[in-house]
Amino acid sequence: MRNTHVALIVFLISASCAFGFNLDDEVAELRLKDGQVLHGVKFMSFASKTVMAKWTDGRGTIAYENLPDEYVIALKDFIPSAGKAPAAKLQASGLGAFKEFIRQLPVADKTAIPAVQEPKGERQIMAGQCFIVTKGGTNYKLGLVNVSIYSAQNFAAYREEVVRRTKARLDTLGKCFDDNTLTSHQKILLGGIQIAEMHDRWDMLPEASASATTDADGNFTLTHNVPPPFVVFARASRTVGEEKERYIWEVSSGKIKDPSRVFLSNDNMN
Repeated sequence: MRNTHVALIVFLISASCAFGFNLDDEVAELRLKDGQVLHGVKFMSFASKTVMAKWTDGRGTIAYENLPDEYVIALKDFIPSAGKAPAAKLQASGLGAFKEFIRQLPVADKTAIPAVQEPKGERQIMAGQCFIVTKGGTNYKLGLVNVSIYSAQNFAAYREEVVRRTKARLDTLGKCFDDNTLTSHQKILLGGIQIAEMHDRWDMLPEASASATTDADGNFTLTHNVPPPFVVFARASRTVGEEKERYIWEVSSGKIKDPSRVFLSNDNMN
């Protein structure tokens, strides 16, 4: 982290000297190659092909190819590489070797993604229930689940950042299943870790402007003013015997027919 701060300071000094651009400051006027002019631009986070930014009366992602050349040059150190993750192998048996292998996996940045202000529309009320149907046909109601709403544009940018940060780690885990030296038990353990990481990586999402927690019966009521299109996001887990099941929902507003009966269940689970 210390080296990152040093690199950032060096970058800010060099960029400022180059053409008066400082990453900490808003860009008063930014003329994109497609002719669009943005005012009060603040760069938030960087993906392989786009940068997430906010500006006066707007927010979203901007393709690097649409930025002026001098900005692409100044931002090059912040643009993540799109190269493939290195392959990893687990050729030694035993729990100690397995733990050492996990320790050497690429590390994902889990700090919270900077939040972008949500657009505001009319006040709306959403109500529903979070539950799953077990193999035996029983409805299992999920309590204490946080249900959040994000604008579709902001969530797409957040999702891109979540994927970017965790890609190398998850890619490495995925490639391990092709390793013929792994035992069936090790593959089961790896599968469990992979599922857990897919679930837990959403910890880095910024706090939503509107959210609610389900009660003991899985019911929730949520008041918000995010205009459509938006995304209803939720995560849950439950322990079944010695195993832990994890669930994720990303439901677009276009699939919600009745805001007073929003069901997060097996049918719309990711």
